[in-house]
Amino acid sequence: MVQLRNKGKVGDRVKVRITEGSKSITRTVKPETLNVLKQQADKLNLETAEELIYQLEGEKDSLRELPLSLIEFPEFNVPKSFLKSVEEHGILEPPVVEPLGNGSYRVIAGRRRLNAARLLGFDTVKCIVKKDGDATVLTLVENFHRTDNPALEAQLIAKLIEERNLKKSEVARLLNVSPAHITKRLRLLNLIPEIFEKLKRFEINTTVARELARLKPEEQKEYLNNPESKWTVEDVERFVRQKKIESSARLALSQVSVLETPAIDVDSEKILNPQAISSPDQEERSTIHNSNNQAENESLIKDMEEIRRIAETIKILARGNKALVENANRLLKIADKYLPVEV
Repeated sequence: MVQLRNKGKVGDRVKVRITEGSKSITRTVKPETLNVLKQQADKLNLETAEELIYQLEGEKDSLRELPLSLIEFPEFNVPKSFLKSVEEHGILEPPVVEPLGNGSYRVIAGRRRLNAARLLGFDTVKCIVKKDGDATVLTLVENFHRTDNPALEAQLIAKLIEERNLKKSEVARLLNVSPAHITKRLRLLNLIPEIFEKLKRFEINTTVARELARLKPEEQKEYLNNPESKWTVEDVERFVRQKKIESSARLALSQVSVLETPAIDVDSEKILNPQAISSPDQEERSTIHNSNNQAENESLIKDMEEIRRIAETIKILARGNKALVENANRLLKIADKYLPVEV
């Protein structure tokens, strides 16, 4: 319990001395803040009285060093590996808390971090204090930090942006993650429902999902309709790269005007099956990797392989167009200089 003494006005504010036993502090507060202090004086000590003043008059959102004793959170044990990490590196991502209006706080996100601090004997923890008073937003933030599912994260981020009209940068600050993380998660929403559900059920990993999200919906369906392939991560990356090459080649063809050019007949089996996509054979790769300058040539080799794939795709799409086929053959000859085949 604290004793309050009004020490007079300072402009439109009130100077008040707050005493507990032999200790006291003097603060200048708004008249309405003084009224709240009077109402709760029998429940406050000096520390909670000072926190209550901050809650009533402080900034909307801020990073603060808070006594662990003032934060309400459920207690439970945490994994030893996580505990060791906090012990060695500290709490890298501040927990998010909400002021309760009585000098104490309730955790929104970061229960595990606060429990690690408790078990390690921390007296204080840096926390992000949220005072926006929006229960829906706080619930979404809490759910975001609870989930370990990229698909659900993407949906929660989209909900914050749509329902609260927030920018990506604002969502990043609210969730205490990087803007790049927000962008990567939102890209997952480009997945067709069937693939998005696979991600949600952890039937595909995030790397595969991100690659497929770069494709058009009809191209994503080709991934689902191709059971012959085992679809390793490398297969998916190759498949996506091939579809991008195919799209670029189609665009290039659409911009070339050749009189009486026969209709393009696309060999879809040859293009769409990732296992059939042309790449250097084992002997070529052996020649490449035996080079003394492997590290220096790695980028060049990758470019040459890409040129080879583009050229072969153009040849498939440009049947009957002699000029395009001839240029594609030139590209293949250039690539062969850097990717020789041993006989």
